[in-house]
Amino acid sequence: MERVVFSNQIKLSEDQGKNVVTGYAALYDVLSDDLGGYKARIERGAFSEALQSPSLDVRCLFNHSRDHVLGRSTNGTLILSEDENGLKYTVILPETTLGKDIAVLMQRGDISQSSIGFNYLPKDVKWETIDGERVQSFSVCEEIFDVSVVTVPAFSDTSAVIQKFEKEERTKRELKLRMMANRVRLALSV
Repeated sequence: MERVVFSNQIKLSEDQGKNVVTGYAALYDVLSDDLGGYKARIERGAFSEALQSPSLDVRCLFNHSRDHVLGRSTNGTLILSEDENGLKYTVILPETTLGKDIAVLMQRGDISQSSIGFNYLPKDVKWETIDGERVQSFSVCEEIFDVSVVTVPAFSDTSAVIQKFEKEERTKRELKLRMMANRVRLALSV
């Protein structure tokens, strides 16, 4: 089995006083930057089998460093799912110095992308030429070992938007909308 790492977009939000990062660790059918004479692409559905594995135990890391753990799938602080776009993840940042630093760096726009590390078997890879470029395409990922918040991704054309959702602000907006709806109902009933 061999390993590979790719990068994509992330978003920071705040929910119930906790900083939450959401993003795609891998996007389907998107070419990476040049990886040394070739590019890489992940095919649609490549993570389906790995996500169904009973031994699934994925960590969310900072820059793929095992010394910088942000969350883990087995304890529920990291949630992974697959949709038509790719492998999506949500991690509740820890209330540690690292977690707080990442939130600040994302709010400033210094960090805005994410990445994935996975194992694959050579039989699940094909080499092809796309628009004159040599491309390594992955059809199946055997094991996901990490998703990471990163400073330098392999897919540089991705971006992220930072949104901050304060619980109090959301409650105020919802209350204001309900009051406006009640006024409309009253005006219509007269």
